[in-house]
Amino acid sequence: MAIQITTPMAELPQFLRLEPFELPHDTLSACTYLFFTPKTLAAGIQAGCTPDEIKNYLQSHKRETVEDKISDTIQGRHSIIFHAVKRNLFDIVELLLEYGADPCAKDPNNIPLLASTIMWTKWTYKNADKMVALLLSYGADPRCVPENMWSTYIQMPTADHNKDSSPHASATWVKKQHRLILVETLNLTIRYHLNRASFTKLATTRQRQLARLSGCPRILHLPFHIVGQDYALEAVMNKIMAYDTMHRKRPLVLSFAGLSGHGKTELATSLGSLLGTDICNVDMSKMQTVMSLFGAAAPYQGYLDGSPLNNYLASHEGQRCVIFLDEFDKTQQEVRESLLTILDTGIGMDLRWNTVLDVTKSIWVLASNKGDDLISKFYDKNLKGKSDSEKRHVSIKPLQHDLYKLFIDAYTPAVTGRISSFLPFFPFSRDEAAVINHKFLRTLGDNVVLPIDLYSRLPRPVGHVHLSLLKDGDLCKFLAEDYIRELGARSIQNRVDGLADELFMLYKDSKEEITEATNSGPHIKYTLQLHPVADTFEAAIREDGTTFIPSD
Repeated sequence: MAIQITTPMAELPQFLRLEPFELPHDTLSACTYLFFTPKTLAAGIQAGCTPDEIKNYLQSHKRETVEDKISDTIQGRHSIIFHAVKRNLFDIVELLLEYGADPCAKDPNNIPLLASTIMWTKWTYKNADKMVALLLSYGADPRCVPENMWSTYIQMPTADHNKDSSPHASATWVKKQHRLILVETLNLTIRYHLNRASFTKLATTRQRQLARLSGCPRILHLPFHIVGQDYALEAVMNKIMAYDTMHRKRPLVLSFAGLSGHGKTELATSLGSLLGTDICNVDMSKMQTVMSLFGAAAPYQGYLDGSPLNNYLASHEGQRCVIFLDEFDKTQQEVRESLLTILDTGIGMDLRWNTVLDVTKSIWVLASNKGDDLISKFYDKNLKGKSDSEKRHVSIKPLQHDLYKLFIDAYTPAVTGRISSFLPFFPFSRDEAAVINHKFLRTLGDNVVLPIDLYSRLPRPVGHVHLSLLKDGDLCKFLAEDYIRELGARSIQNRVDGLADELFMLYKDSKEEITEATNSGPHIKYTLQLHPVADTFEAAIREDGTTFIPSD
């Protein structure tokens, strides 16, 4: 098939352009002795300064001075955060937000930062999904984007401007030209984030204060880290803040129960990230003896090696830390009972040196498939087919009580009594499965868009490719038909892996030699879309010309 060469995209419209700045000195570090100014910081961001350089510049000035000026507009136009968001500099944007930058900032045309973030992607082609989630987690108003474009997130938004005849007060800025751009750039994951944010209660001043005082201000961002599982997310946030602010002198022990592949590991990993700590992940199915879990005690051979769990606890003594005990139901009862003292009192032993450890600030997540049948039956009876708003009015306390009784029989009262909360992880709805499909496809796109690299230790011969998803709502809902409850997200990943293989076959069949010189030209575009076949559809990838993706 002949390749159709596309023409370069039109220039960025005037209302989305940012003003350029230059540093007063050669480097940002050379400006630290000057007064703090938003203009200098914006110039540093435009000059490509690293997050560490930006952080050093901010820390070289009094925090109250930075916080007082961080949201000021520069020459009456844009505030600093616009410059970082346009370049999709996630770490820098998060740093600015921590210093008090306004996530609801507006430009001179009254266009909110959140909307600009989405519209810029039409020209930058950057994956701004995480950036949108970040801004929403800090309080950006989802309704600054017309609500009828995302309230039913699985549906594609339309360009019909008349639908905004009575827009929310936050969306009165939207004109026909803006809506046309939003139709192109509001992808499924972003629509899902906007929808979830609209149902998520904004943290009050007191809640943010409590989270800050407990040393975990970012825990309030948890709802934007995984798909679905609203009950577990809210319970985890509340439990962690309560434990810290009430100064409970024992570990927090949570049970994550449910079918594999529904977010248990992902939520535990997000906990570690948001709490600013690494996580100790232990596969309990491989821990069939107490020694395999904690290591050998002196003077037995190998006692100085310890064990991953023993050594992790020793290196995090007195600190907040997260221990994820996966497959907790697949180990021996003797091994589970070896945890009784440390889960109850937070006092353990470093067996390498026979010294006492204080791990009262630790968070233990006991994950298992135990109770998956109870959870599935409860979901089918009480939650399946309900909207997200309807689900929020369903109490899960009867299910948690049933899980409690089940765990007592399976783990003994002694072990079960150490658990603070029993959190069920439910099957995905069809729409949630579609969003997970989209996230996996976006990850695939992020991987293949990278430059071709033939000479590194791990070469990357498949690269400089733009993967486009046509009508992503319909596409991903169709792909979600392959979701298998018993496999969870793994069944979705398997389907996307199959599409990645199809993309590779198309890429492989090109007659041209792979060279790094390709990186200097336009990206080869492949489009994934639904094609009608008889009375159904199939998802297929085709080569679709080229795309000019700017380097910045």
